Formats: sequence, structure tokens, C-alpha cells
Amino acid sequence: MKNIDQIGKYTGILSLVELGLGSFLHSFKIPFSGMFLSLNQIFLLTISTKEIKDPNSPGLISTASAVLKSLAPAGKKLTPMLAISAQGHLYGFGIIILGQNIFGRILGGVLSSLWSFIQPLAIYIILFGKDLSFMLSYFESKLAKVFNLNQINFIEIFGFLILFKVILAIIIVIGSQFIKQSHVEQYLNWSQKYKMKPKSNQVNSPLKGTLKDMFKPMFLISFILMGLFYFYSTGNYTKVIWNLTKPLAIAFIIFYILRVFPIEKIIGKLRDGKYKMVLNSALEFLKK
Repeated sequence: MKNIDQIGKYTGILSLVELGLGSFLHSFKIPFSGMFLSLNQIFLLTISTKEIKDPNSPGLISTASAVLKSLAPAGKKLTPMLAISAQGHLYGFGIIILGQNIFGRILGGVLSSLWSFIQPLAIYIILFGKDLSFMLSYFESKLAKVFNLNQINFIEIFGFLILFKVILAIIIVIGSQFIKQSHVEQYLNWSQKYKMKPKSNQVNSPLKGTLKDMFKPMFLISFILMGLFYFYSTGNYTKVIWNLTKPLAIAFIIFYILRVFPIEKIIGKLRDGKYKMVLNSALEFLKK
């Protein structure tokens, strides 16, 4: 495989940033930390494609980095691994479609930036189904009356957030074309220095971790709003309880599967397959 040393270097850098800076951001509950890490990945992949001319390199770097991050001892592994890997492959698609140039990198950055919206949205659609859109329409009309507005469109707000991140991704890709290598090195040194030790109270039990997931603000608020929607739209306690039982049961099953999924088997296959050289090169880089 060509450029194995360069691919291994950027794999090691991305994994260090995800483990170091990622742990720092999540430990202090810093808002939009996931968005920052996603944009940081776009930045690193853009820098790497200036040095590595293989259009498949973003996918290789991201998937191998996801494998290294998944070797962490606790917590969910499947969804972070999926997110990092998918974002890298989407970036690579942009280069495959438009070529190894600024336009291919911009398209790659745009596609990669969308995944952080697609993945959670897909999970919540599975949890709540078509009732999710009905709930949003219901609260749109109620909030519009309270704030004396003609209409509050949650879809437009969601679209604005997507557009905002896409614009940031484009700015990062274009800016990366002109940034000096010395500044890149300074940024990489800064982003890698935040290393957090595992917490002593870290959740290792899949069952406890699942229950913890179900009390996270995003799911809890969505569940409460869905309950209010069912109550005010039906006015029947029996229907409310019945309608809420389904998403609650599905949420428990999905969150539990994400905790117990045998990710180690997938990692083992990747470590023995075409990613073996990339992982070995990345580990050699990390030892240095």
C-alpha cells in the first residue's frame, strides 16, 4: 500500500485528538463538543489529502482511527466508531466524485459534516416513528400562539443548524488550503495535549450504561414532549401509557445493543484485514 507511513501518521493524530481532546470536551460537558470534533476531523482530513493523493485515504484514516478509539476500556463503542468512520468515507466520496482538488475537498467536507445530523436523526426516527413529525407539528402550532408568531417551523430551525455547520465545514476546508505547515503543527500539538484519565466511576455494566443513556437530556426531553403530545392529542391516559411503552421499550433495546454489540470481533477482523498495515503504522507513530 502506498503512502502507508503518511496514512499511519494521520491515523495516529486523529485517534490522539479523539481520545485526548474528545475526553476533555466530554468530561467538562462542553456544549457542541461533537460538532467541534466533527469539524476537527474535516480539518485533519483536508490537511492529510494535501500530502496523500490516494482518494481512499480519508476512509482508511478515519476507520483505523475509530478502531484505535474503540480500544478504550469503557463506554459505548459502536456509535462513535460508526460516526468517525462514516465521516471519513463521506469525505473520501467528495474527492472520488470531483477529484483531488479544492472542489473535491469542499464536497467531501460538506458530505462529512452532514453525518452528525443523520445518525442521531435516524435513531430517533426508529424510536418514535412517524409520531415524531406529528409531535413537532403540534408544538410548532402551540409555540406560535404563545409567542404570537405566525409559525415556528422546527424543520427550518433544523435546516438552519445544518446550513450553519456546512458553511463552517466549507470555511475550514478553504482555510486549510492556505494555512502554513508551522501553524498546523502548533494546532496538532495543542489539540493532543488534553489527555484525561479514565474516571473511577466510569460505567462498565451494559445495563447501568443503558439506564444512564435513557436519562440523558436529549432522550428524556424528547420522551417527555412525546408524552405531552399524546396526552393533549388523545386525552386518554390508557392510550398515553400504551403509546409511550413502545418507544421506551425500543429505546432500551437499542441502547442496550449499542452497549453489548461485539465490536471487538469487528475490530479483530479489521486488524487482520486491509487495515492491518495502517494500524501497525499508526501504532508505530504513536510510540514515537
